[in-house]
Amino acid sequence: MNETIYAAMIQDIAIQNANLLVEKSEFKARLTDSLDQLNHFKAVLASNEALKELFEEAEQNYLNKQREEL
Repeated sequence: MNETIYAAMIQDIAIQNANLLVEKSEFKARLTDSLDQLNHFKAVLASNEALKELFEEAEQNYLNKQREEL
């Protein structure tokens, strides 16, 4: 192979690498945001026993409904 082909290959690899880094950064940011929201949700439930019990009841009803559909 000649130098032109190698240069094109390196440029293509660099572009692919940059695209992967951007995607990775986006996924990491979305994961961090999701974890923050989950922790906030858990904190709210932990601060209110009645709300936590209501959530657990709704969760159980949902799971029971899912099992019935199988």
